[in-house]
Amino acid sequence: MAGMKSLFTMKVAEDKADKRFVLIRDTKAGAPARQLMDLIFSTYTDEDKSFVQEFQSKGFDARTWELSLHAFLSEADLEQMPTKGLVDFLVCDGSETVAIEAVTSQPTGGVSLGEATSSIAGLAPENINEGIAEFVHQFGKALWAKVQKRNAKGQAYWELDAIVGRPFVVAVEAFHGTSSLFHSFGYAGEYLFGRSAAVAMTNGKLEITPMILDVHEWNNKTIPSGVFDMDTYAHVSAVIFSNSSSTAQFGRIGLQENLGTGGVMIFRTGTCLRHDENADKPNLFGYEVGSAKAPTEYFSQAIHVFHNPNAAIPLPEGFFGNATEHFRLDSGHILTTVRQDFVPVSSVTSIIQIADIPKTNE
Repeated sequence: MAGMKSLFTMKVAEDKADKRFVLIRDTKAGAPARQLMDLIFSTYTDEDKSFVQEFQSKGFDARTWELSLHAFLSEADLEQMPTKGLVDFLVCDGSETVAIEAVTSQPTGGVSLGEATSSIAGLAPENINEGIAEFVHQFGKALWAKVQKRNAKGQAYWELDAIVGRPFVVAVEAFHGTSSLFHSFGYAGEYLFGRSAAVAMTNGKLEITPMILDVHEWNNKTIPSGVFDMDTYAHVSAVIFSNSSSTAQFGRIGLQENLGTGGVMIFRTGTCLRHDENADKPNLFGYEVGSAKAPTEYFSQAIHVFHNPNAAIPLPEGFFGNATEHFRLDSGHILTTVRQDFVPVSSVTSIIQIADIPKTNE
């Protein structure tokens, strides 16, 4: 990789560097992620020339999300066109061009997510219901920021010359707290579609009854549910969501592709979609990355696309390749289209750095 531009060539002062960035930069355990990130960044066009500085410091989460999106879009064989800084991505499948703006939910004051955890119990919030409520509010806040943003001329994203008449998509990942990545795509869908579900098993057959959600409450605040039914969101053709496009993802795929310096083992455990129309619970899974029984991981497995049923300009179905797609039907039921055998719902990655064993004369 000599001569290749690197995310890890320092552009900021050491005392300004994000601690998680430093961990990937300096450790053997971080080598698979570090090498894969650099390989992917070598194909990324940094139009605003600030990517490296922000990745190394206060924008670590946001830039990691954008790098993962770039890898996913490349994996989906979508042409990534120049954006002139108007949006994060402008992609084409040969017939349709789609604009994508990426955003992350962030903790107040830029507080770090903290140390990584190696167990589901450590990842889960102390109060599950409180954690879900916070997730929905932070997810909604991040989305709202993009919908309300205007440039110096007072134009929204969808009013810009390069985007007018094209589908506009907002891509959101949650990084607002230590348990933010614990929450699955289902809660994002409830907020967007304004629907939950009553589930019952009758004679071995799953029965789902849609239920309308009016509001979401958290921390003495209330926000309306079902934003896709609001005129304000009519120009958002779809929302992309991921809860696993993080540094752990780069580490797993990097090791899977035999990157790194050796001496590292990675284990992944969690839940995944069960391919059974009568399943009311996900499957459990666990594997060692790179082992014979491990599934092959793709960036697309983390991506969920929620289509706005009231979009002024709809996003074509299947535009994002193998990503999982969600649609709200007229009945209120949610139709999920899955194109891969292995689709994680929530997971924990444990990285083990094997100590070097000194050589002896024996």
